[in-house]
Amino acid sequence: MSITEDMHLLETELELSKQDFHQDVQRMANKIHEVRDRLKPKNFLVHRPLLVLGLSLLLGFITAY
Repeated sequence: MSITEDMHLLETELELSKQDFHQDVQRMANKIHEVRDRLKPKNFLVHRPLLVLGLSLLLGFITAY
């Protein structure tokens, strides 16, 4: 192989690696966004009303004594 062919091959590999990196970064950003949404207190309360009610009653019962 000539130097030009080697350079072209390396440039192609670099471009593919760059695209893969950008896709990985985008996936991680999406995952972080999903986790943040799941951990918001509002979402916790909305999706688990019975648990929140039970904990509130338990806390009220404990503080009454």
